[in-house]
Amino acid sequence: MISKYNYLEGLERIDLRLQTNLDSNRIPTIPRFDECGSRGTILCYGTVVSIQLRPVEDEYKIDESQKLKIIESFFSEACQIIRSNSSCRDIIVSNLTITAIYNTALKSEIDDVISDLARIRTLIPIIEKKSNITRGLIDIRISACYSSLSMTVIESSEISKHFLWSGDAIKTSHKMLDDIDNSSILISKLVWDNLSESNQKCFIPHNQLSGMYVGNIVNVLMNNWLDSNN
Repeated sequence: MISKYNYLEGLERIDLRLQTNLDSNRIPTIPRFDECGSRGTILCYGTVVSIQLRPVEDEYKIDESQKLKIIESFFSEACQIIRSNSSCRDIIVSNLTITAIYNTALKSEIDDVISDLARIRTLIPIIEKKSNITRGLIDIRISACYSSLSMTVIESSEISKHFLWSGDAIKTSHKMLDDIDNSSILISKLVWDNLSESNQKCFIPHNQLSGMYVGNIVNVLMNNWLDSNN
């Protein structure tokens, strides 16, 4: 197939982006994709959730085809949970890690993010149960950080838009994954500060990481199904 890329048009686009003034004022909300137009980089604030699945070790003698089905089931359902949240702005999946971008200008929106994380964490024992493998063999790490973001339109058309995300919220959320025990949820202080009182009680200060809170919350309805099938 012949490539349709026109480098002369590309040179014009590069010039346009390099000459675009960057808005130095961060906005408290992440605009919807259909509100972005073709403008360059938008500076904003939001909550970034990072979810990392670490496959079962070979010592458990899990068949490779079964392992792949487990991974596919988890990522498919986790993305369904995230997309069902109206505050979700984007989902990036790479190297068994989900990075979800949420618009959380309201405290209720941050509570809704925590509800998503409880559902996603409860997926693991459900999938283990349905796969007939021992509970606790699938390693999942979950983190959430509220901070600054840069949202850059890298491709825009009438059909779709693609975005490049960067900023402290993403860097910190990814780094937090290395500081979590298996199946724990680690959140930053700004996330915890803006939770409802009942949700705050589900987390405790991390004993080694200043300004971080850890919890092991589950979704009640999903967990009730699990208990009734044990």
